[in-house]
Amino acid sequence: MSIVDQTRESWRGTSHSPEETDRIAGIIGSLAHPGDLILLSGPLGAGKTQWVRGIARGMGLDAGQVHSPTFIIALLYDLPDANVRRPPASLLHMDAYRLSGHDELVTTGWGPIPGPGHRHLVVAVEWPERADLTPEMGLWIELTHAGENDREVEVVFGGMWGDRGGEFRQLIEREVNP
Repeated sequence: MSIVDQTRESWRGTSHSPEETDRIAGIIGSLAHPGDLILLSGPLGAGKTQWVRGIARGMGLDAGQVHSPTFIIALLYDLPDANVRRPPASLLHMDAYRLSGHDELVTTGWGPIPGPGHRHLVVAVEWPERADLTPEMGLWIELTHAGENDREVEVVFGGMWGDRGGEFRQLIEREVNP
């Protein structure tokens, strides 16, 4: 069951392959700014880490370096010095699957999760509901299985993402559904 507030601006679609997922997630990464919070929700095997790889690629990071941080809670990926991304940002990839709430995240040494406006980080959190994070806090991506390679995707533009829905839709039409 989705906890997404249907009154917020959102986009729904289906990804039919890991490559298509990478293109959609890359658009998210290209639109990300320092201070952004990206929340990825869905069952095991829905492709949350695949999404983070695409987000990293869209930010100009080496997507091949992105791995699931389930057992270590978080990984930090920095931009190469030669990258000209404006403004520069690193990606903090967190996995809250093993947590029982935000307080437990704090006790691991990784919390609290940097809030909106953090100057140098884009934060992507898998299993956000396990860290008491909600769609209002950032970009909420809800993934559900729809077949072997198909994933239903709902992207909800909350938090600092509220004004980027139109640009996201334009890029989807141009780069994914030409």
